[in-house]
Amino acid sequence: MDMTGSIPRRQAVTDTSAEAYRTEAAKIQHRARFVFLWLESFSVCASPTSAELAKAVEGFAAVEGMDATQRLLYVRRGLSDLKAKGKAEHAQPRICTVSGRRCETWIVTPERP
Repeated sequence: MDMTGSIPRRQAVTDTSAEAYRTEAAKIQHRARFVFLWLESFSVCASPTSAELAKAVEGFAAVEGMDATQRLLYVRRGLSDLKAKGKAEHAQPRICTVSGRRCETWIVTPERP
């Protein structure tokens, strides 16, 4: 509501905004899918931190051309996307073998009946 008490009219979404949203949504799904697969394969032996997972996927085609920071941000965003969808969750915090700091670890969320 505005100061007069009336509800403002909703503005129409421009074609360019809708196109940008579709492009970003596709990128998010793509990133989440890769990070899910990486986490799932890594989790066979341990629960990685985001930095450990980012280091492990160095050289993979999906992150080709990214430096270490870009790769870390890509993985962290993917993990956040997966957590929001209920497909990944934090496990026990521990000392990260990459950063040397105490960090959250990640696991694929177990399927619930």
